[in-house]
Amino acid sequence: MPPDLVLKKETILKAVNQYGNDAVIIANLTGKKVKEVNTRTDRRNLGFYGFYMDARDPGYTSTSTALQLETKLYDVKTEKLIWSASSKTLSRAASDQIIDEVIVTVINNLQQNKIIALK
Repeated sequence: MPPDLVLKKETILKAVNQYGNDAVIIANLTGKKVKEVNTRTDRRNLGFYGFYMDARDPGYTSTSTALQLETKLYDVKTEKLIWSASSKTLSRAASDQIIDEVIVTVINNLQQNKIIALK
């Protein structure tokens, strides 16, 4: 990870203290793969002419991104690990959007399972 993207402990604690949190959740991107998929029009129902046209159809290319995240929940007072998970997701969205969506999903799940509570 580039040094300018690494949060210092003091920065994390300042944010935690500002909001009076008793726990902090940290997510790290541990893997990223970008995959291009070429899709062609399905013309099988057009018989031999459809097959002929398929050979000339370049189709279209789409890109999807697979991200792997490691998410950990720590107790602020003891700095001990409370909970940890690894997740993988596949999306056509931008990496930042995928990460945000995964974090929201994880936090909602932690709340539903009464591991964390809203203040």
